[in-house]
Amino acid sequence: MARNPKCKFCKQEIIDKENAIKKSNGYYHKECYNKLQKEKEENKSDYDKLIDYIYKLYNGNIPIFIFKQIKDYVNEYGMKHSGILLTLRYIYEQLELPFDSENGIGLVMYKYDEAKNNWLRQKEIDKAIEEFEFKEEEVVVNKRFSGNINKKYKEIDIGEL
Repeated sequence: MARNPKCKFCKQEIIDKENAIKKSNGYYHKECYNKLQKEKEENKSDYDKLIDYIYKLYNGNIPIFIFKQIKDYVNEYGMKHSGILLTLRYIYEQLELPFDSENGIGLVMYKYDEAKNNWLRQKEIDKAIEEFEFKEEEVVVNKRFSGNINKKYKEIDIGEL
């Protein structure tokens, strides 16, 4: 009888192989594999996140000049990789501008400050929402009616008009 494999993440024995995920380097519990993927995503550098986003924009074929653009934006203009990423998201997800593959990420130059201000404004709104306290008060409104409910109106004959 063969031994059950151990999860590469938690080092616990995997009893049910059908509910495990097999990768080239071993087996993982489904929960452990999801945690591992989440940790990998959180530990990615800003540069890696930027490249991943551009990779999706170009459907997997990133032109070489994009790397030159990124390098120039960082070294010559003092932009940050995270700022470039947020600007690209602002351009294509919030403003919904069409993607132009021939010009690369050229719009970043023109929308960087606008995207930064938008991001800061959004953070202020989020903070205000978190700090807002709802007060549960019961308000009683007394409504008085000063007319006769059964009041009849004079009928108008349309034929006479």
